[in-house]
Amino acid sequence: MVPLRLGAIGVGGMGGGHVRAAAALSDDFKIAAVCDANKDTLVRAAAEHDATPYDSFDALCRHDGLDAVLITLPHVLYRDATLAALDAGLHVFKEKPVGRTLEDARILRDRARATGKRVMIAGQSKYTPAFRAAKELVEQGVLGSIFLATGLITYRWGGAVSGNWGWRGIFAQSGGVAVIDSGWHVLDALHWYRGMPSRVYATTGTMPAAPGGSYDVDDKAVLTFDYPDGGIGSVTVTFVAQPSEKRIVLYGTEGTLDITDSRVRHWSGDAATDVPLADPVDSLKAQMSHFAAWIRGETPPMSDIERGYEIQRIVSAAYQSAESGSAVRLLEGEA
Repeated sequence: MVPLRLGAIGVGGMGGGHVRAAAALSDDFKIAAVCDANKDTLVRAAAEHDATPYDSFDALCRHDGLDAVLITLPHVLYRDATLAALDAGLHVFKEKPVGRTLEDARILRDRARATGKRVMIAGQSKYTPAFRAAKELVEQGVLGSIFLATGLITYRWGGAVSGNWGWRGIFAQSGGVAVIDSGWHVLDALHWYRGMPSRVYATTGTMPAAPGGSYDVDDKAVLTFDYPDGGIGSVTVTFVAQPSEKRIVLYGTEGTLDITDSRVRHWSGDAATDVPLADPVDSLKAQMSHFAAWIRGETPPMSDIERGYEIQRIVSAAYQSAESGSAVRLLEGEA
């Protein structure tokens, strides 16, 4: 098997984690080119991966022989970098969200359709044994009809607490944080289990959760959903408080699943059992391996841009609702 030649755009922070995960899959990937605005980060990554360094994503996308790129950047740069990759004939693995705005996401979805290239959106929870086991149980129908689904993600991000927000604290660059960034993790999982809601109501409040900082983005959020089958759901997000927790609970007419990254508890009546799980995996490696298998036509996608665009529609509706104070309907078949 010939490894796919991969370029990486943004190789510090989370981008560094993704590129190291890809590099560890030597049968799947060869890191051929790297790009970063930070010169020291770029030099280190080029040396670590024996890759050609570039100081612009346009130049990297012209690197001879690439098959795909990995993109991890501030949200405001996603549209231009992803368009450059698609127009160069490259497949794309990119960090969430799809774009800073719904319009950016629509442009990228339409360009991916036009070029026929595969665009995968990061969402590593779906690659853990716990979340995958829960998905199999949902598909087997063990819960009956799911009438309530709840999602929670809480943690204490040092950047917000210390006032060192960077680009995330500037709405024009990030498009928000609590819903579009932190909340994406549970919105992605809920969409995987429950599909598209028909109505979204959200509030981000007015009380600052990190009063020592200077920022103009959402720092907490509560979202509620109506689903076409009559079920309801909710998501709660904050990234400025402990305890750290990511959790999905699916309540059905025949039982309940309580899901975290490391455990799935199945309630049937008053009896609870922990679902046997496969051995723990490196979820970053698992999703990169899935990306390679999808490019090769060996598996259907779990996180393609079509799903990503639907999640971005939910995000956009949540911000509209928080701004207006009213629920926003997501109509079936809306483009």
